[in-house]
Formats: sequence, structure tokens, C-alpha cells
Amino acid sequence: RRDLDLDHELKAAGWANLASGAVGSPPGFHALDISILAHKLGAESRVVGLMTGMVCLAALAIDARVLGYVPNLIPAGLLLFLGIEFLREWVWQGYGRMPRLDWLIMLLILVLIGSFGFVTGVAAGVLVSMVIFVYNYAGINGIRGNFTGAEFASHVDRPRAVRVALTEHGGEVLILLLEGFLFFGTAARLVNTVRSRLADAAQLRFLVMDFERVRGVDSSAASAFARLLEISEERGCTIVLSHMSDVIVHQMAANGLDLASKGLRVFPDVDQAMEWCEERMLETIRIQADAFDARVRLRDVDGPEAAALLDRL
Repeated sequence: RRDLDLDHELKAAGWANLASGAVGSPPGFHALDISILAHKLGAESRVVGLMTGMVCLAALAIDARVLGYVPNLIPAGLLLFLGIEFLREWVWQGYGRMPRLDWLIMLLILVLIGSFGFVTGVAAGVLVSMVIFVYNYAGINGIRGNFTGAEFASHVDRPRAVRVALTEHGGEVLILLLEGFLFFGTAARLVNTVRSRLADAAQLRFLVMDFERVRGVDSSAASAFARLLEISEERGCTIVLSHMSDVIVHQMAANGLDLASKGLRVFPDVDQAMEWCEERMLETIRIQADAFDARVRLRDVDGPEAAALLDRL
């Protein structure tokens, strides 16, 4: 129940090899099976290693043929005991404490090791685990936030009438806050989400995607964003990207995303991206001039200070 210090263990193994090499020993290494055997037998001290070394030295100094007098039943029984203990712990007890899928993978590894060898079994287990991990990770939604312009606005201080107008036209903007590592699985879900929103919202003009919490993208995900640009341009929608690192920008460009396209804009953060979208929206929104009258602006303010200010105006 102590933390393993790999640096210490490797140095100890190195010094032990230097010392044992002086008496003709082959290189030694950490043996998990022997350590577990000693643990299961209740011998949990350094004496086990010291006694093992002394037996080897004695065999070297006297005659190794003396080990031939040890009955084969003893090492065979220890080996059988260790194997049965492993099967009890991982197959029998593991059925109740492990997820069913993990338990089945463990059985697959066991059967393949018994049939084809250790390397084959471990390699197959790693491969199957990777496939299952990719499948499960693809089910995770890479979108941590999904808003419209009516719910998510920039920090620009605007007149009340302008804010009301932008809220009324908020459906023209879709903001997606992305997260995690984007690969072909999550990118496919993203493309499908955007495609469905474009089909449902005929008035959608701007698609804002924020990469602040995106750790990276692979080549297939970068290609998916190039496809998103094509779909958006067909619908007359502008894609606005924010918080993109230099690495992501380079990977996007290398996989076909035209950063100079008229249908694409890139900003340092989502606030500036939203400000740009709002300015484009205000170019087409007509607001009555009396909405900016001082009395309208101050209609929610009471008291003598408001009346004095109106007199000054």
C-alpha cells in the first residue's frame, strides 16, 4: 500500500545487475509473478529476495546439481497454486466487481494467451479495448454549450432598444461551445447537429464555434470543419470561430479549411466573435429613431436627479 518509485526501482535493478554480473549472472529484471507468489504465501519482506540470492550463490559455490534433488512436485505445486489464485481473483471474483464488458475482454485475453501465447493475447486485448474506447468516446457530446443570440450576447454596452432588437433577432445566431479532443466520432456528431439546426432554422445567419476548451483535433475532425463550411455557405450562413490555437489553425488549414473564405471569420475570443455578429445584424435591423430619445432611455429612472438630467438635455 505504498506508492511505487519507478526511479528507485530501476536504479536498484541496475546496481543489482552490475553486482551480479561479477559472478556471471544473466541480466535480472522485475518479476511480477514471483513477487505475487511471495505475497500470496505471506512472505512480505526483503528476506525473500535475500534468501533467493543466497541460494543462487550457494549453488554457484557448491554444485548446482544439488537443486535436482528438489522434488518437481514443489515448484509445480507452487506454479499451480499461483495460476489457480489468479483465476480465482480475476475470473471468479472479477465477475462480480468488474463491468461485464471488461470481464469479457479479460476472458478473451485469457483464452488467447492459452491458445496462441502471451504477446498475442495482450495485443488482442489492447486492440479490443481501443476499439471500445473509441466507440464510447464517440458517444460523448463535444458540445458543452448550445445557445442562440437571444441567450448569449457580447459584453458591449448598447442602448436598451438595441438590446431588445438583438434579442428579438437572436435566432439568427447559433453559438456552440466545444470541448475535449475532437476526432472523427465527435466531429460526425457535430456535423449532424449543425446540419439539423440549419435545416430547422431558415433564418440562421451566423454559426459561432468556440474552441477555448478544445484540447486538439485530428485530421478527420479538421476535414469535417471544411465540410461544415461548405454546408454553411450553401445555406448563406457564416461560420465564426474563436479561441483557436495556432496548432489547431494550422491543422485546419492543412486539411482543406479555407481560412480566407468569405463565409468564415476567426476571432481571438467568443466575445469579439459575438460583437462582430451583432454589428452585422444591426446593419439589417431597423430601429425607430424615437427609441433613442432621452426620456425613453430614462423612463425607468425616478427621483429629482433624473428630472434635473432631463432638463439639462
